[in-house]
Amino acid sequence: ASFHNEGVPEDNRLKDGQLSWLCPDCIVGKKPFIGDIVWVKFGAYRWWPCQILDEVEVPDNIFALHHKPCQFPAICLGTKEFSWLDMRRVYSYEDGDKGCSSTSGVTNNFKLALIEAKDLHSKVKPIKEARLQETSSVEQSGKSKKPAPFRFIKVNAPYNSAMKEYEKQLRLERMPFTCDCTQTDKCSADSSCINRVLLTECPPGCRWEDKCENQRFARRQYPATKLVKTEGRGWGLVACQDISAGSLVHEYVGEIIDEYEVERRLNHYQTSGITDYYMLTVDKSRIIDAKPKANHARFMNHSCDPNCETQKWNVCGLTSIGLFAKRAISEGEELTFDYQFDTRGQEKKACLCGSSNCSGYLGVPAKKIVEPVKEPKKKKKKRAKRKKAIVTEPASKSNGASTDAKKPPAAVDVKKPPAATDAKKTPTATDAKKPPAATDAKKTPTATDAKKPPAAT
Repeated sequence: ASFHNEGVPEDNRLKDGQLSWLCPDCIVGKKPFIGDIVWVKFGAYRWWPCQILDEVEVPDNIFALHHKPCQFPAICLGTKEFSWLDMRRVYSYEDGDKGCSSTSGVTNNFKLALIEAKDLHSKVKPIKEARLQETSSVEQSGKSKKPAPFRFIKVNAPYNSAMKEYEKQLRLERMPFTCDCTQTDKCSADSSCINRVLLTECPPGCRWEDKCENQRFARRQYPATKLVKTEGRGWGLVACQDISAGSLVHEYVGEIIDEYEVERRLNHYQTSGITDYYMLTVDKSRIIDAKPKANHARFMNHSCDPNCETQKWNVCGLTSIGLFAKRAISEGEELTFDYQFDTRGQEKKACLCGSSNCSGYLGVPAKKIVEPVKEPKKKKKKRAKRKKAIVTEPASKSNGASTDAKKPPAAVDVKKPPAATDAKKTPTATDAKKPPAATDAKKTPTATDAKKPPAAT
């Protein structure tokens, strides 16, 4: 049986540091407290309004009646009769409850019970709201010495019978086939196992049985982890050993609910002042809520630069969400993943991951770390390519001669113009070799050398 420490005699109460547990339904107000008004079903009688009592308020003869440890005393309003109850036929009283739609057959005691229930509920309601507000504020402030209470489970738990039938049908339709791995492969990560390629776990009837290495979800082959209190971010999960990249870190488990139940719970959380959500979408008709029931994966915090990522695997026909290591994780490093948070309304929740690419708010895409580093690299690459183009162009043109070989031709070109003029004058020189040409003889005296001989004579 479970109990609240306040309801136990002072000598038997748990001391600080001792193991204790508080159900999550009490945290959110689903379970009744001492003094609360409830509806109780007694056999074939109608639902009757009652008030839960402390054991010290019960008469000795009622307390001496046989009752189980999980039962609690209550008084029936209108009749002042006592009874021992359990939670199987007890529901909380709410504003506006009338007990029945018709008044036929309603006794005066029942009418009186309705009046008393309404009056007592109006007095208890402020106390209950203050208790819920105090509990949620302590949980959100991070001052609690232990994590928020929840029921520890190892596999996903369907919320109702309809969800159970739906998952049963999925198992029949999507049961994986047995792979054809060889004896040396044994469905390992390095093998060509068709189930691994399709993100599917081998079924229990795998040919390699206990030697199959592709049944990590079913066998819960997780690395060792521990809970720690982080600075400003509540509780977190830390690795107790080195984890290689691609390894399964944990499976995210909780209650499997539908969209209608999601809306109902979110509305309840908002009206109760609860801002911590643990919901993760599996598919369009199945959502995991790890607030009331979960494993240690619920303590993994968000990070804009996480070291784990989520993957959807087919495990015996059902979709399971696994948290896998994106990179090698060292011992003592906190395990984180990207929540991809979906905000409701305009209000945003601040992100406290502290990474260099932090977006500042949950639900806002993280900044890309590679952008400021890649931009200068791209420019350098472009410049380098241009330099190569400048260097390669002369090299392609001077395949037959070097740049030094081009300079002499340039010098030769300077000398070539006089050579070209001489070439034009050569005809006159060749003409000088032709004595008979009179025209050339007349032209020769025009030169300075031709005029000097007559002047000397």
